Amino acid sequence: LDSSEWEEGISEPCWSPDGEWLAYVRKDSRRGASIILLCLETGEKTTVSDSGFENYGPCFDPDGRFLSFFSCRTFAPFECEITMDLNFSCGSSLPYLVLLQQDSPNPFQRAALSPAEQRDREGDEGPEAGDEEGD
Repeated sequence: LDSSEWEEGISEPCWSPDGEWLAYVRKDSRRGASIILLCLETGEKTTVSDSGFENYGPCFDPDGRFLSFFSCRTFAPFECEITMDLNFSCGSSLPYLVLLQQDSPNPFQRAALSPAEQRDREGDEGPEAGDEEGD
């Protein structure tokens, strides 16, 4: 279904919950690997994150709404003590999340509450019954 010229090749396959998609890592360059999303019905490949970064660990959520993966894309320049020049090392790996369905809610955005819902929520978090000022 796919190939890579690099020794690391294709790795870390992950099936979608419905079995219609496959996400995997494809080594595309000396410094990075891409996250690829493959539709098994059509054979169409979508690059979720290109090999400009070292990407790994693709995983679908149980409902198939999101694809998560890790990526090393935080660069931290430091001064080399030998050459007195700036060097760039790959920083920490961070998790990333891709929405796969247009109608999926953003999991990082809170739902708006109506004023009545806000009062109810604040009322639930208020002092317990029987606790009055001056007691």
